[in-house]
Amino acid sequence: MSSSPSADDVVVIIEPRNPAERVAQQFTRLVNAAFATSVTVMMIPSRIARTAGPIVAVISRPDDPGISSAVAIAAAAKERVIVLAPQGSDARESVVERAEAAGVRIEARPVIQELWDVSSLLTQLAHLNERLLVMSPRDRSG
Repeated sequence: MSSSPSADDVVVIIEPRNPAERVAQQFTRLVNAAFATSVTVMMIPSRIARTAGPIVAVISRPDDPGISSAVAIAAAAKERVIVLAPQGSDARESVVERAEAAGVRIEARPVIQELWDVSSLLTQLAHLNERLLVMSPRDRSG
């Protein structure tokens, strides 16, 4: 990650199996370095939690790169996409258009609180039983 990553790059990080390794300095430095870049970060659990369920896309703007990823993954997995976007955002429209074009079912849910607040996000995910969560890097301009 010390090289010059492009916006099209995806960094994949596999969560360690051992809980102690998840809080180890080496792993936390890697995660922090990945999230400090402008690339998309994909966190993969050490073991599969679900083999079926919706693909959840947390998006912040209509041109969010996570939209294409979520729709493509949902189409390949034959799952629906659940969109979490800021209230009043026109980002949902972009997802609906792309999902319909790909033949993917879509469900938009309002986001009650701040998208980037971890406890708020976990509350919103609590009953979705998602198979995969897609989030693009936070827009640092706003």
